[in-house]
Amino acid sequence: MPHHPYNQVELAILDLANGNRDALTILRNVVSFGVHVNVVLQNLEAAELRGFYITYGFKATRESLTAFINQLESSSGVAKLKRHVDQAKHFYLPVIPPFKIRRILREARYDSLVEALDARDVNVIRSALDYTSINEMYSDDEVVISAIHDFLIPDRVDPAEWFLVMTCLVNPTFLFDFEDHVSNASKWVLDTAFSETRFPMWFRAGYPQVVKWALQGGSLGSVTAEFVADYNSESDSDTKYAGPLLRMMITDFSECNRASSFR
Repeated sequence: MPHHPYNQVELAILDLANGNRDALTILRNVVSFGVHVNVVLQNLEAAELRGFYITYGFKATRESLTAFINQLESSSGVAKLKRHVDQAKHFYLPVIPPFKIRRILREARYDSLVEALDARDVNVIRSALDYTSINEMYSDDEVVISAIHDFLIPDRVDPAEWFLVMTCLVNPTFLFDFEDHVSNASKWVLDTAFSETRFPMWFRAGYPQVVKWALQGGSLGSVTAEFVADYNSESDSDTKYAGPLLRMMITDFSECNRASSFR
């Protein structure tokens, strides 16, 4: 059974990482470095700097652990880092070259990607949709934006597959057009969409194998499912963001199944 070290520092960095596996690695390296650990963690907590803000902030220091720690030793340094990420986070999105998207749309006789989406053209969606476009579509949804940067991109979840399943979960009228174009695990998630709401839609769309494993009693997965349900009990599950719990479940799934894919 997977082991989780629940000491105080580990709980603190699990919370700060917010489910982002790269942020978790960075924070563990900060702790191992052993210099001003408490100050760094306290400053991150005070500034509510979590998840992808940590990973992109680390990249902004050219992935120098010393430079990263030096910046986080002061509240002003943390504030500067947060401003940088706010201004530049779109630069870290995986992008299909614009000329390639234009060529795909031109060959399919669309003037824009929106036209292809409206036409429910799965081939074009699979060829031309990237996380930059999805980020723009969900720009007003902070939960989904965090999920994109903290989970979907680091875990290399296919953006088109995620979009197809997410669209069906949000609007079931798309099922007829999209259901035959997604993985078997995703079909299972869509079949149980109305009876199973313990997990956020974005998670069900991105991690169907993990969801299926958890709900069929997979090791700690079923326990985590109940924790997530409790976490979301006061409101709709898609308004909450139980990042650390969901990351723990993904890790358990990977360790128990030796899996590199969540689809």
